[in-house]
Amino acid sequence: MSIVQQVLVNRALTPEDGKAKNLSMLSLFLDILAKSPKTKEQQYDPVYLRDVVVNFLVAGRDTTAQALSWFFYNVSQNPRVENKLRREIYKKLPELITAECCVPTLQQVNRLVYLEAVIKETLRLYPSMPISPKYAVRDTVLSDGTFVSAGTMVCLPLFAMGRMTHVWGPDAAEFKPERWINPSTKTIISVSAFKFVAFNAGPRMCIGSSLASLELKLVAASLLSRFHIHVENPDTVSYDFSLTLPVKGPMNVRLARVSAGFA
Repeated sequence: MSIVQQVLVNRALTPEDGKAKNLSMLSLFLDILAKSPKTKEQQYDPVYLRDVVVNFLVAGRDTTAQALSWFFYNVSQNPRVENKLRREIYKKLPELITAECCVPTLQQVNRLVYLEAVIKETLRLYPSMPISPKYAVRDTVLSDGTFVSAGTMVCLPLFAMGRMTHVWGPDAAEFKPERWINPSTKTIISVSAFKFVAFNAGPRMCIGSSLASLELKLVAASLLSRFHIHVENPDTVSYDFSLTLPVKGPMNVRLARVSAGFA
C-alpha cells in the first residue's frame, strides 16, 4: 500500500508535462484511468489501485517467472531437447552467439519454431494457472448431461486437462515438444484454445498471452545460447499449492558456459 500511496503523492506534485515522462506501469495505468468515465474518487482509491498492482504482479510477473522455472526444469531433464534447441538457435539466430545481438527482436525469436514448441509443451504440462474457477451465468446442461445452475462455481482443472490421454493421446504424460510441429511444413500446429488451455479460452482468455510468450522466448533463447542449465536434485522438484503453479521451495541450478564450437 505504501508504494501506491507514494506514487499518488509524487503524481500530485508532478507538473502535467512531467507526468508524460513517467513510464512506470502504475503511472501509465493512472493516465488511462484519468481518461475513463469513473469518478475522481474511484480513480484514486488506494485500495483499488493496490489491488491493480497486485494483479499486475501476479498475472504478469509470477506466471512468467514460474513458466521459465518449469521450462528450464524440463529442458535440463531432456538433453535431446536441449541440444535440439541450441542447434536451432545457432542455425537461425547466430547473432546471439557472436554477441552481435544481446536481446533478440520479435522477428528474430519467431524464427525459433522448436523453441515455441518446447514452451507450449511446458505450459501444457505445467500451466501457470493450474485451476481456473468460473461462475455459471445461467442454467446449463453439460455434454454428459450434468446440470449446472446459475451462480454455481465451476473449477476447470487446467493442470489435469493438459494430461488427459483422451485429449492428447497415450503419450500425454510425456514431455514431447514434437507434438506441436507439423512434420511436413515444419511449422507450429494450430491447436484450439479450448484444448490447449494454458491461457484459458473464450472471452476470458488471457489478454497478455502474446506478451508472455515473447518474454519466455527472449529469456530462453538468450540463456540457452550461452549456458547449459543443470537442475540440482531434480527428483526433489515439485510444485506448491497456490493460485499459480510455483516450484515448491528453491530450485537450485548450475550454469556452465556453452562451448563456442557447439553445432
